[in-house]
Parts: sequence; C-alpha cells; structure tokens
Amino acid sequence: MVRGSDRGEPEAASASGPGDAEVGGEGCIAMMDPGRFPDWDERLPEGPHRSVFHTQAWARVLKEAYGYTPCYLVLDQERTRRAVLPLMEVRSWITGVRGVALPFSDECPILDTSDLAGPALTGQALELGRARGWRHVEFRGGRRPDPDARPYATYVRHELALASEEGAMEEAMRPALRRAVRKAERSGVRVSFSSRPEDMDCYYGLHCRTRQRQGLPPQPRRFFRLISKHLMGNGLAEVGLAWHDGSPVSGAVFFRMGGLVHYKFGANDLKWQELRPSSLLMASAIKRFANSGCKVFSLGRTDAGHEGLRQFKRSFGAKEWPLEYYRLDVRTGQCVVGSSGQDNRSWRMFRWLPLWGGRLVGRIGYRHLG
Repeated sequence: MVRGSDRGEPEAASASGPGDAEVGGEGCIAMMDPGRFPDWDERLPEGPHRSVFHTQAWARVLKEAYGYTPCYLVLDQERTRRAVLPLMEVRSWITGVRGVALPFSDECPILDTSDLAGPALTGQALELGRARGWRHVEFRGGRRPDPDARPYATYVRHELALASEEGAMEEAMRPALRRAVRKAERSGVRVSFSSRPEDMDCYYGLHCRTRQRQGLPPQPRRFFRLISKHLMGNGLAEVGLAWHDGSPVSGAVFFRMGGLVHYKFGANDLKWQELRPSSLLMASAIKRFANSGCKVFSLGRTDAGHEGLRQFKRSFGAKEWPLEYYRLDVRTGQCVVGSSGQDNRSWRMFRWLPLWGGRLVGRIGYRHLG
C-alpha cells in the first residue's frame, strides 16, 4: 500500500498493496493520513465543495472518537495538490471492513480541480480496498462513480444561498416561518452562539433527550468533546443555543469553512416546542453567517420520506437537491444496490431506555455504523 512518512512526504508503495498511480505526466496518487501533515488544510484543492469534512480536524475527530484509519488518497502534480479523496477504513466485526468517504459526514465528495481525477482516484480506492480486505468502498455525494452507477441510498440535501443585505434572508422565508420567529421573540426566547466547551456540553444534554424521543441512541459524549477540541478550537465550528427563562430549549452545531456553512446537529426540548425556539435559532444562525461573509448555508441530509423536516428546511428558502450514496464492491467494481434512505424503525425500542442506557448503546455501537 502507499504509506505516508512521519516527515509528511508520501513514501514509495510497499509490495503488499497498490503502488502509486500515475495520472497525467508527473501526477501521482498516494495514500496519506491528514494528521501527519501540518499544512494539510492549506493544500486542499479549492472549489465550492471544499468543507470542514475535508479538513485535518475532522479526520482527527473520526480517528480519535471511533478508531478509524485514515486512508486519504491524494493526487499531487507539479508540486500542487490537484485532487483529494477522503477515506476512512472502518473495521467492525458487526458491519464488516470497508472504506467510507467519510463516516458521519453528510456529504464529502472528491475535491478535484480538473474534474478529471475522479475515475483514477476511484480505481485506486478499489485497488486499496482489495489489498486491505474491504467489502466495499462508499462514496457520499459528488459525481457518480460512472454514468451507469446506481445509488446504494438516496437522500435529499438543502442549500440556501446567503445574502448580506439587511432583510434579504427574511424575505426569502415563508410567511409561516416569519410568524414562528416573531412568536419566539415575543415569548422571550433568546439566542446565543459560542465556541465554549461548556456550551457544547449544554447542547449534548439536549441532544441525548432528543435522541431518546426519536428512538435513537446518542453519539458518544467523547465525539462531541473532540468536535469541541479540534473544530471549535480551530474556528471551524460553533454551538447555537436558544434559551428561555435561563434554560436551553433548542440547540444546533454548525461547521464552517470559508464561505460554506453546514448545519450538522440539532436538538430541541419538546416541552417548549410551542414557543418555536428552533425557528428563531435557525433564522438567527442564517443571519449571523450571512453577515460574516458566508455564501452558502447547507441544512444537511434528510431522509426522503421525512416530509415534515423537508418542509421546515424549505421554509427558509432553501433549494432541495438529491443526495446519492454509492457503494462499489471492491472485487467486481460494481455498485451495491441498497435502500432509498435510512429506515429507523428498528431503533424505536431505544426510546424506552433510560438516558444512561441509550448513551451506553451509543458509546458501544456507533463506531460500527460509520
């Protein structure tokens, strides 16, 4: 396999795996761990899809929280980084051994300045998977691996073009949403944003209760503390909280890189739902990021069948697009066909667990789900 040295330079391939693949003249694909490269983020290829999910900080969160192995494939040409395929190796005795680009990342497409390196990187990922015993390689978002590829799962994503002009974002909102925002304000709901670890802990309490209500185990506390350490500590994330009578009633975690913002996590105290705190929180976040120079606000992945959530996201003026995941069998290179999206009915039993029980299940189980 292709290895990365401690000095941050790719080494020659070993005999046990795929060698460096030449692509166009002096171009060469190598496997790297972003954590070993101090200048990783600075060398990421430019483009509209470059996000926090491609950064060194996010790679460290996934590696330290779940023990995944970074196997990022990079194409360097004439001392310039032309393309990057982020990959994590997930080794699980429950769900198998596979490569994912990337676990717990709604959308993490190949970064390619030329739009020509995708096939070469995909082929190298399959070769790497065969050498390391993967069952398949999963791609999340971006171009199809080939024109005839069939998705393993299909979701929807929502994006909102941000404008800094006063009142422009409010005008894009549907009337019902504007009324909800005014109701929250009249009810005394207030919103704060911060990068403080204690606010992440505050959000996590809301997160656990929301997951319990949904019948889903929460992600481990360690995962969110690593987000606080690596992302919030480097200006790549912040927490928004809506407060009423001194208590948090709604929360969200936002990732930001350059002009692109991702709404990554959200949680609410159902007892205060009638005050519409989540509407005010999201509207405040959109205004905040628009005024700070961001251009695109991504409202994240949604199951195609979750019409209520889709309607909520569209009410901000966001446009809806299909989001397709592809799995390629490493032996045949053919697509593995799956479902139209996640089906969480099998998780419903977890709503009857106490909070500590759900957190225990999440701490044990999430590393197998990436």
